[in-house]
Amino acid sequence: MKIFKRRRAIILIIPFLILLCSFIAIFTFQRAHYNKIIHQLSENHINKNDQQNINNEVLQQNVSEALQQNINNETLEQNVNNETLEQNDNNETLEQNVDNETLKHNNNNNINNNEVHQNNNDEVQQNDNKEKQNDNIEVQQQNDNTEVQQNTNTEVQQQNDNTEVQQQNDNTEVQQQNDSTEVQQNDNKEKQNDNTEVQKNNNDDNNNNKEGLQQQQNDDKKIITSLDYFIELRNQIELHSALWDSVFEREDILKFKNGISKYKNGLLQESSFMSQKHFKKNISGNKKMLATLHQDLYPWLYGHRYHSFQKMIESFNGKGIVICTGEKHFRYARSTIDALRNVINCTLPIEVFYAGNNDLSLENRNILSGYENVYLSDITTYFDNTIVDIEGWAIKPFAILASRFEEVILMDADVVYLHNPEDLFEEEGYLKVGTLFFKDRSLFPGPNNQIRWMKSWMSDPLFETSKLRFYNKQTIHEMESSTVVIHKIKTLTGLLAACKLNEKRIRSEVVYKKVHGDKETFWIGFDMARMHYNLNPTPMAFTGKCYKNKFCGHIGHLIHNKLYFWNGHLVRDKSKINNLKFIDFEGYYVEDRNIKWTDNLECFYFNKTLKEPTPFSTEEKDTLRIIIEREKTLHYIIPKKEEENKEENKKEENKEENKEEENKKEENKEENKEEENKKEENKKENKEEDNKEEEKKEEKREEEKKMKAHYNKIIHQLSENHINKNVQQNINNEVLQQNVSEALQQNINNETLEQNVDNETLKHNNNNNNINNNEVHQNNNDEVQQNDNKENQNDNTEVQQNTNTEVQQQNDNTEVQQQNDSTEVQQNDNKEKQNDNTEVQKNNNDDNNNNKEGLQQQQNDDKKIITSLDYFIELRNQIELHSALWDSVFEREDILKFKNGISKYKNGLLQESSFMSQKHFKKNISGNKKMLATLHQDLYPWLYGHRYHSFQKMIESFNGKGIVICTGEKHFRYARSTIDALRNVINCTLPIEVFYAGNNDLSLENRNILSGYENVYLSDITTYFDNTIVDIEGWAIKPFAILASRFEEVILMDADVVYLHNPEDLFEEEGYLKVGTLFFKDRSLFPGPNNQIRWMKSWMSDPLFETSKLRFYNKQTIHEMESSTVVIHKIKTLTGLLAACKLNEKRIRSEVVYKKVYGDKETFWIGFDMARMHYNLNPTPIAFTGKCYKNRICGHNGHLIHNKLYFWNGHLVRDKSQINNLKLIDFEGYYVEDRNINWSGNLECLYFNKTLKELTPFSTEEKNTLRKLIEREKTLHYIIPKKEEENKEDNK
Repeated sequence: MKIFKRRRAIILIIPFLILLCSFIAIFTFQRAHYNKIIHQLSENHINKNDQQNINNEVLQQNVSEALQQNINNETLEQNVNNETLEQNDNNETLEQNVDNETLKHNNNNNINNNEVHQNNNDEVQQNDNKEKQNDNIEVQQQNDNTEVQQNTNTEVQQQNDNTEVQQQNDNTEVQQQNDSTEVQQNDNKEKQNDNTEVQKNNNDDNNNNKEGLQQQQNDDKKIITSLDYFIELRNQIELHSALWDSVFEREDILKFKNGISKYKNGLLQESSFMSQKHFKKNISGNKKMLATLHQDLYPWLYGHRYHSFQKMIESFNGKGIVICTGEKHFRYARSTIDALRNVINCTLPIEVFYAGNNDLSLENRNILSGYENVYLSDITTYFDNTIVDIEGWAIKPFAILASRFEEVILMDADVVYLHNPEDLFEEEGYLKVGTLFFKDRSLFPGPNNQIRWMKSWMSDPLFETSKLRFYNKQTIHEMESSTVVIHKIKTLTGLLAACKLNEKRIRSEVVYKKVHGDKETFWIGFDMARMHYNLNPTPMAFTGKCYKNKFCGHIGHLIHNKLYFWNGHLVRDKSKINNLKFIDFEGYYVEDRNIKWTDNLECFYFNKTLKEPTPFSTEEKDTLRIIIEREKTLHYIIPKKEEENKEENKKEENKEENKEEENKKEENKEENKEEENKKEENKKENKEEDNKEEEKKEEKREEEKKMKAHYNKIIHQLSENHINKNVQQNINNEVLQQNVSEALQQNINNETLEQNVDNETLKHNNNNNNINNNEVHQNNNDEVQQNDNKENQNDNTEVQQNTNTEVQQQNDNTEVQQQNDSTEVQQNDNKEKQNDNTEVQKNNNDDNNNNKEGLQQQQNDDKKIITSLDYFIELRNQIELHSALWDSVFEREDILKFKNGISKYKNGLLQESSFMSQKHFKKNISGNKKMLATLHQDLYPWLYGHRYHSFQKMIESFNGKGIVICTGEKHFRYARSTIDALRNVINCTLPIEVFYAGNNDLSLENRNILSGYENVYLSDITTYFDNTIVDIEGWAIKPFAILASRFEEVILMDADVVYLHNPEDLFEEEGYLKVGTLFFKDRSLFPGPNNQIRWMKSWMSDPLFETSKLRFYNKQTIHEMESSTVVIHKIKTLTGLLAACKLNEKRIRSEVVYKKVYGDKETFWIGFDMARMHYNLNPTPIAFTGKCYKNRICGHNGHLIHNKLYFWNGHLVRDKSQINNLKLIDFEGYYVEDRNINWSGNLECLYFNKTLKELTPFSTEEKNTLRKLIEREKTLHYIIPKKEEENKEDNK
């Protein structure tokens, strides 16, 4: 019985021992697998800072959390299998699961696989056999541990069986002792083995921690260049794509027509975990693994321009072109953009990337941004440049990723297009897979190191990769990247992989040593990510000119048998900067095997007979001719001097003739000297002539006295305007006297400056400033007659006084003359001489006193001058004179006479305005131009030297139509809502430029949000002008933003404006088309005399006709205009706009203007009146829109055009000041202001004096638009945060 019990006990113990051994084996395998994954991920931490962020403990924690959510007390391999079993219903190992995941990825992403592989069964079968062999090997390796474990178990079982047989033959007592000792020994052995394993692992960990820094330094030098690194990198990128497709369900792209939008929405809604470091508890294991791997592969992606994955996806919108350039290729980029806009008529927006401020100068950036819809971006501000270190070729894939567009055409700066590149988005292959790549020339076929390197780690390429010439050893160049077309949303994982290969260390230590630059990294990256791509099947088309038996030119590309573009521009060899020559393009030749390339790859030879190139089509010939003619005219690429060198040979032939002429001139000089000597002798001999000249001088003294007095008056007036001390030093009295005297000598003969200026202003007022005078003054004969009568009375009194004084003087002179003629004449002469001497002495003393006391007086005067009445009288005179000189020099009347007057006038400003910003004038410049430039720089000293280096550069930057919005942090929520409504509800396509006042005014995050909308551009107003003078802030930003904007025709609108119709219609308003402005009335408040009106009338004695009819001027209100929307044609009305900016300078606005009128509003029409520039004020009163409450209406000021309510100011909420209690208004209609109302104290409501009148209801179109706006706000919560709105619902 005892033996039977022991045997039974042993039999029961054996299964537990087997389970214990299996558990230990599985535990060790699990730990080894953990360490393997940790080691793989840690190897990719090339940068030490990134290594510190993700360590083994965090990785183990993430993996363990994923395991705890999906399995209980099972191993890592079982966890991964269970997760994949739920999706695939398989019972295979982790390696097999990943293979199945990638197979699923390949099956879902293959495009027309049945068609592609139908004729390739043999190759597919071979690949399948290889994959099965690899899978069998992997499975066999994984099962080695289990086989070893089973063998050990069988050995133990056999030993136990032998012991049982021996125990049956032995005595029971010996058996008891042996049993006890044997069990004890087995236990001790197992404990010792466990302890040794634990100790080894601890020792390994300690050694790794101690030697980590030294090993890391050595490993970093070897890891990237090793083959294992690229094998592991490819595996990680492939796993990243497989997890990506399983999480975001990318297969929707190919299944449905609207798959792109559905896929993008999924990325926006379900991607918050992608850039998180700490995950929520309810997140799935796949998402954790994807996010961890994503951040590990691309550590440079977040924390700079993009703070999250969602922000990056939100920034991708629309289609556009991306060009990368620096100073070296700027001339080509400028020519390419100019051709796209002015020859090809391509309207796609263009984003130009440069690598830091030193890569492209501010001046050249301004030139490129002057083109319509062209935006400049610094690539170094987008990603962690300590890792990527973007420069040279590497900028291209990062520029595609960073661009604001969803669909991108990347093109080199020196590319030439003969057809619209927008057609590339319709190419069949691009529509299928979202890419369009182009082939390079075939060079150096046969085995080489590049191909061996790639095949050493790329064992199972995509089908399209296996068919490449590069992969099949037919060339070392497969692709060229002068044009790359990519749909970023469709192919984001492939694009990220291409960027990975262009990281600093990877590209410099490996990739760029194996392939030529960035070109091949596109398709290699896409293959690593298992992302199918489309390579244009047509070989490259070499375009150029035939020279005997060779053909020289550049690489071009055909699409549908049309030569769309080539790379290399119009010159033969770009490296010869000082000897650039145009190519006389004859046609193109599609590459085949019948050619050989020259060493410099600029030409190829024909092996047999010369073939004629394919000629250009008629359309292509015309386009090429226009591009070449435009270049020869504008000289963007070949400077004018270099082209003139060709004509120097002709000039050398004429040098001899010129020498003879010079000799003649020298002979004439000698003769002139002799004549001068004769003249001097004649002067001495002719004393009588000298006496006559002295008499003439005496006669001219009186005229010179008058002129000097007038000079001093003008000098004093202009010097008072020198508020800034630096400006005072630039223009002194001597320079001003010289300029004025030269103007007098050229324009008048023996007349005073006062007469000349009076004639100029009279001509200005009579010819240029009156718009439709007959129509305007037709009904105002009474006022004109009254003014004429007053002027006649004043003239009569002056004439009568003059006649009386003359008669009295005649009588006195006759009485005295009869008595002492001779004595009186002598006395008068003496008195005149004494008076002259005293006047000269006084002038000298005044000058000395002014020089000595100048600094003290200036300090005291600066405090009083701006607030004085004389200052504004003189300021108005100067601005009016500035306008008069402007119109006489630039002939502004062309605008009103001809239909094409605007373009003619603008061309005149560009061609004849070089003197406007000059400090030293040429000798042949007219007097009017000198006076205009001096006065222009004196009035607006802040205009040049910052954003605009000359007047011409400023005019060049004005192009097209657009919207300008000014905002800071305070009104950001309203600006965002307004822009969103314009784009997504009103469907307004006008480009929008948002201005802010410095980096502290609007955060980088909010700037990125706004720039994410299509055709929205951010600009810092403080970088445009001299901010020490203007000090732009608050309301003052508005007129300066209009002036600084890139548009020629501008709609300035407040951040909190709400439009119910497309604002683009405002450009077609009748008054705007006539005079170039459209202003809107404000509400009528506080009629009767007041200080504001008295102040303005004290210096505005002769207003324009439209000003004299204003309610403000006639004491009917203290608010005439409101500036929530201002429409201005800058070229038509530039002098008026400059005057409005003048009134918003820091000292003028803070010490005077903003104390007399409320903010910037009235400065627009006041500035236009000062410049004698007619303006258009919408005649309809304000339309107050809102909701009725008993006998009052509460809401905001709106405006009607053609009986349509176009917009109102104040947005959708009732009171913006109550930030924590914002409430939406239930808009019912609008009421046009009349005399039957009174305003509330806060001006938010109006009361009816008598009975409540019904509101004018919205039209059906307006109701629908308003409903969409409110629904969109309730959904997106741009203005009212979600919590606040929910609290209101809770209260209800």
